[in-house]
Amino acid sequence: MGNFCEAVGAQQMICVNLFHPDKENYLLEECGVRFPDFTDLNEGAKLAADWVAYMNADTSHPMGQLRASHGREKPFGVRFWEIDNETCRWFNAETCAEAVKVYAKAMKAVDPTIKIGMTTYALGESDEIRKMLAIAGEWVDFFADRGPDEKNLTEKLTVLREYNRAHGTAIGYCNTEWLPYDMFCFHVDAFNWVGGDKCFMFSKWRYAMNTFRQLMMWQREGGDVWFVNFNNFANTHAQNVLDTPKEGVYLSACGRAMSLMAKSPAAWVLETEDYAPRLLDPVQAQAAWDRDRERLVLYLYNLENSRRTVTFDYAALGASLSAGTAEAVYAETLYDMNTQADPGRIRRITLEILPDDNVKTVALTAPPHSFVMAVLPRKKEQETTASYR
Repeated sequence: MGNFCEAVGAQQMICVNLFHPDKENYLLEECGVRFPDFTDLNEGAKLAADWVAYMNADTSHPMGQLRASHGREKPFGVRFWEIDNETCRWFNAETCAEAVKVYAKAMKAVDPTIKIGMTTYALGESDEIRKMLAIAGEWVDFFADRGPDEKNLTEKLTVLREYNRAHGTAIGYCNTEWLPYDMFCFHVDAFNWVGGDKCFMFSKWRYAMNTFRQLMMWQREGGDVWFVNFNNFANTHAQNVLDTPKEGVYLSACGRAMSLMAKSPAAWVLETEDYAPRLLDPVQAQAAWDRDRERLVLYLYNLENSRRTVTFDYAALGASLSAGTAEAVYAETLYDMNTQADPGRIRRITLEILPDDNVKTVALTAPPHSFVMAVLPRKKEQETTASYR
């Protein structure tokens, strides 16, 4: 996996198994199975630390030597480590935080530069997260969350920012397993499509359209949101960005959406006077500078069944803009999907876009069921030279 991430320019995040007797008790009660070899918290922390060393230490460390013997001398340099998955199944908030602290101490003793993620979903309300931070806040670097709705995000970021201000820390927020199908974003009967078949839902453009508005939501929160992990990369019954049947490979509907957003240079989201987009709005507009404030990035999201045009007034930016490009992805219906036989069912077009720099406006038009991204560079000042005789 490390070699694959390097090949595609991605960073790894590894989720480590958390040993604990409470987990065995849960599995015994719910599943009727016993795992006595995975109950010693300190032994689990030692193995997690060994894993960090295997991935990140040089060959002067025994685990680095082991990695080299497996054919990889250069360390992988894995920065992000999440402590277990769905810990709400076997721990309450405080027990989870105590275990995270034991693991984080052992793992950071091997590599102090790694970032430790503590799960913050399904373990209680904001007060429970505060209790977790009181126990393990010194040792964690990001919230490993799963909620895709604005209410959950606002609550988590409120606690996170409150703790950072009080303790001088820089804990971030991450969504480590993101599926945009929750009931906040879909109609109440979403799971009743074709008898509740999730594969049907995951493959459709309606599901993919949620990726745009949720990514817009996370971008609006700025640097406190570090990253989100879309679930999944390939296959898993249409829950993916890439389908790989035996006949070939093609982008899913979500893959078409994510491929556009992966190109977005947006870095500094701008406030818009007298307007604030919300997650569930069927039409949304958003603007941002790129990292160097050299390109203006505009989004227009249109879930409706008709064309929508939005005019952006950029006079307050004090900038002049040149012609740029607008890319749109769209489908004829919200039920459309890419397939092996028709991998271009979800369409993508690129057009030139011209701002009216005299009045400092630019208009975007979005087809029905579409997302449009426009990128317009700043005008370069013309250098003039005078010649004398």
